[in-house]
Amino acid sequence: RPSARHPAVMGRKRKNWAGTRKHKKSKKSKWGVNPAANVTPGGPMILVTCEDTKEKRAAEEVINWLSSKADEYYPKEPDQETKSEANEEENPSSSANVADELEAELNALRAEKKESEQGDSKGRRFVLDKMDGKAMVIVRVRDEALPLSELVTRVMRETQKNGASETRFTHRILPMTHTCFSKFDKFKLIAEKAVKGFFENNIGATGADDSAETPFAGKTFAVFYKSRGTKNKQMEKMDLINHVVGLMPKGMKVSLDDPDFTVFVQIIGRLTGVGVVRDFKRLAEFNVRALVEKANSKVR
Repeated sequence: RPSARHPAVMGRKRKNWAGTRKHKKSKKSKWGVNPAANVTPGGPMILVTCEDTKEKRAAEEVINWLSSKADEYYPKEPDQETKSEANEEENPSSSANVADELEAELNALRAEKKESEQGDSKGRRFVLDKMDGKAMVIVRVRDEALPLSELVTRVMRETQKNGASETRFTHRILPMTHTCFSKFDKFKLIAEKAVKGFFENNIGATGADDSAETPFAGKTFAVFYKSRGTKNKQMEKMDLINHVVGLMPKGMKVSLDDPDFTVFVQIIGRLTGVGVVRDFKRLAEFNVRALVEKANSKVR
């Protein structure tokens, strides 16, 4: 019997050790490591989840859809500067130099092309932001005067009623009225603005008793939390949820099954967004496909 120091024994041990060694593989998120690496936080945005590889098509569909509905529900008031420019174009000065006019037109075309390449065309209320994630896109809201949560909720209600949408590849449309870098101290600031701003500005519209000391007493709420991309240790789930709960109006109760109001807390890599909406569960969690399918199944 060979000793423990025999070359054959040592070799057998080394072979056995090498053969059974397991290499841990890092778990990759299906959304990408840092899906919002190129997105600059700040201002209102919309998170659109969609079919994988159909991100650009879904974004175009949602932008066209929401732009159409925004113009229908909340028409823009043309500012005086735009009106003035339009009048000048309609009534050009007789002394204008033809060469100057041509040069001005060329400059305008160059500027328009540059803005189009950057995805930030003049006058558009929604534009596609740069995004590296899979199965989702970020739409930036340029018209900050738009009541974003109300707009998306109205579109969802109309989709539920008509059983039809104007997008083939979209799953969810989630309005984030406030965004920031994924740091807890910054999250606390935008969460307070989003939650308090929504309830202070929507007392009458939400059916709350504005004459009562606690107008939202008896109303229910839930927090819809989702993290995509690499886990951020600064943004622990329960810390975020507990902070939101502490911001809710007095007298409100938690209801996970059928809340009157839902607060979004969406973490997308380095980007964090917060928003508040009504009837989230009743509107299939703002899932466009689910709303259409449910509406059409009732007809049958």
